[in-house]
Amino acid sequence: MSWRENKTLQQLLLVVAALAVGGVVAGALVLTRTTPPREVRQVVRPVVDVVLAQRQAVPVKIKGHGTVQSTVRTQLVPEVGGRVVSVHQRMFSGGFIPTGEPLVVIDRSDYDLAVEEARAQLEQARAALAAMETRVAEAGTNLEDASRELKRVQELYERGVMSRRDADKAETAWQVAEIRFQKEKAELKTVQSRLEAARVAVRRAELNLNRTRITLPFDAVVLSEHVDAGQYVMAGQSIGEVYGTSTVEIPVPLEDQQLKWLPTVPIAAHKSPKVSSSLPRAEITAPFAGRIRRWKGHVVRTEGQIDPKSRMLNVVVRVEDPLQGLSADQPPLLPGTFVEVTIHGTTLRDVFPVPDHAIHNEDELWVVRDGRLRVQKVRIARRQRDWVYVAAGLEEGQQVIVSPMDVVTDGMEVRVASGSGAAPPPEDANPETQGRRPK
Repeated sequence: MSWRENKTLQQLLLVVAALAVGGVVAGALVLTRTTPPREVRQVVRPVVDVVLAQRQAVPVKIKGHGTVQSTVRTQLVPEVGGRVVSVHQRMFSGGFIPTGEPLVVIDRSDYDLAVEEARAQLEQARAALAAMETRVAEAGTNLEDASRELKRVQELYERGVMSRRDADKAETAWQVAEIRFQKEKAELKTVQSRLEAARVAVRRAELNLNRTRITLPFDAVVLSEHVDAGQYVMAGQSIGEVYGTSTVEIPVPLEDQQLKWLPTVPIAAHKSPKVSSSLPRAEITAPFAGRIRRWKGHVVRTEGQIDPKSRMLNVVVRVEDPLQGLSADQPPLLPGTFVEVTIHGTTLRDVFPVPDHAIHNEDELWVVRDGRLRVQKVRIARRQRDWVYVAAGLEEGQQVIVSPMDVVTDGMEVRVASGSGAAPPPEDANPETQGRRPK
């Protein structure tokens, strides 16, 4: 046997020996192995936050926006012409002028003379009437005398004492007296008419004299003015614009679904009603001088038509005395201010307030019952920005899940987090806004 063949035989013997040792070790391991304990898989129950369903009476609040408008707004137009002799010291844009104070005074000289002339003509008419009444009285006396004379002559004529000529003469005298009396009575009516015309002329002249002082029957704020002392103004010429301060109004556009929550609203009222406790209350807020200011008002009516573009109806909110009690904390509510309006509507009775994000698929809630999640359909009475009010489908004290969950199966086991069960929202929950937050 050569050296190469001997080396190959040695390598083969080594391989066989290695396989034999490996087999012995593997057999020993198999014979000595132990079975590991079976691991029990634990079921992980998700932890959820819940709130307790509590039945409440929730006042409905409707939110809208609008622009403040003056209830009374008028142009200043003189009714007589003339030279302006004085202008009110607060006759400028933003100036406040109380009731009855003259805004502008026109030279009254010509109108004083017109009053004197009219009064003189009135005295003349009175004198003419007195003279005419005297003439009528004389004509009446003459007619009575002629009537008695005619009667006497006719009696004498019938007895044959008087001639026919004398009887005719007496009758003619009576006719003349009658004609004169009727003529004087007609003239008396004419003089009476002239006297009445003279009285009217005096009243007109006095009225024009009073019109030289331009005043307003209400407290007003000046919006604009274009008149100065010494300027000549004509009747009918606009010299400024003012608005009344007793009330302001805010048209607030609302949808039909929002209107149903108002207890009483005069629809297209012929006359704005007086503010009373039966009308819906409203709260007005707006930024002013870097702070949020608040005013109170009432819904008094709706406007006479629905907006053809938005299909919404304007509800008019009135604020009384928007300038009353002004201070640093209570500024005026000025026309043109864009405000937010919260209207107090009806009250929802026996409803369950639930956070908006706890609603799924528009009308489903997840509740915890006997440690398991249950999908429960409900009937919703009203939705608001952050809260939903459930009218049916919930029971008092039920645990409503408010936690977000990725996978939900009806009947799955859940654990309620400690500290869950927060109270429902207060009565002044956020007012309604358009639309809902997407899920």
